[in-house]
Amino acid sequence: MPKRREGLHKGVSSIFSGVSLPKGKFFALKAGVSATKQKVMAILMPILFIVLIVVLIQVFGTGPHRTRAATKKAPGQTIVAADAEIDWQIPAPYPTTLRDPMQISSLMAAQAETPKIEELIVKGILYSKDSPAAFIGTQIVHEGDKISDATVVKIDRDAVFLEMNGKRWTLKVQQ
Repeated sequence: MPKRREGLHKGVSSIFSGVSLPKGKFFALKAGVSATKQKVMAILMPILFIVLIVVLIQVFGTGPHRTRAATKKAPGQTIVAADAEIDWQIPAPYPTTLRDPMQISSLMAAQAETPKIEELIVKGILYSKDSPAAFIGTQIVHEGDKISDATVVKIDRDAVFLEMNGKRWTLKVQQ
């Protein structure tokens, strides 16, 4: 080796004389895998890690940027100023004629209106020996219940028997 290189070699080796590389499983070549691939991976992994850190700093490291207001208006563009104040108008309140979907009481009041006797329509019967029920209008009734001042006397498989002021009549399921 020429003298010049020999002196450089001694200088570099003296700098790294105290540094020892760890040996063992991490740096040992694995059997069955190409030594070239292992060396390339050992070089690429730290480089890729550094690139990942740089990208993350670029994306998440800075906050939102403030933009300056445009000074000249080009045709078809709108001027946006950072300190501009927006003149909002308070919208008109909802009309009182609209139904409030969040109020259950308005639905209950609409269902609680008693229908006239002529308007009683049996829409369905849920029959059981223990507790038969019938759908009359928008209400579910059982034997003994009152609907439009009429008492439900009996509920059969296909008919409901009502009584009011001593009069009895039968309503059948409307289809």
